Amino acid sequence: MFTANLYSQNEKETIDFLNSKLAIHTVPFVHEPSYYVLKTEIDFQTKRKIIIKETYISQKLFSIEKIYPEHIDGIISFRPENGNLCLKIISNRGLIKRTFINRFNEKGKETFESETRLVLQTSDEEVYRIKKAFEHLLKLNGVKQANDNLFKD
Repeated sequence: MFTANLYSQNEKETIDFLNSKLAIHTVPFVHEPSYYVLKTEIDFQTKRKIIIKETYISQKLFSIEKIYPEHIDGIISFRPENGNLCLKIISNRGLIKRTFINRFNEKGKETFESETRLVLQTSDEEVYRIKKAFEHLLKLNGVKQANDNLFKD
């Protein structure tokens, strides 16, 4: 049963919805509690809005990924051999900037990646809701339509 409250209308509501879901459905990293936090900000170099995905493990910041919405080509669901349904956010141009944080909470190595993953532990239906919310966030930030069929034959 669906109600109007399940659909986020603006960016803040969408991010709040996503963060609430990611806080409870993120798979632990090597038996350590972990979670993702999403937010948006204006990139000081390009002056464009970006989506930030922070990954925390045992309450410590582990990595920061900067996602330019216009560089996202699709969001696909996938199931690892022995796991639950998860999500991949794909940039065919390899323009997701990942920065690892060292144990002293200092920025370390920066790389450009072609994907970022949301490794989740919940029902397939809930993963699809999270996927739709992330697609909505991209749409709110100027992406016309992310391609869901990137790797399907």
